[in-house]
Amino acid sequence: MQAQSSTMTLKNPGNFIFLNDHQIRHGVTPVAHLNPVREGSRDTLIVMFTKI
Repeated sequence: MQAQSSTMTLKNPGNFIFLNDHQIRHGVTPVAHLNPVREGSRDTLIVMFTKI
């Protein structure tokens, strides 16, 4: 099966996405600062499941 490509923007705090890593190609864009004089950050939580 060939990986599908998609675009999604998570705009609000608390937004999340669940995806099948083997079926969806994905990447991350650079952090875009709303206020260029302040430091910015991105929080990422990765959870992996294994079939038993």
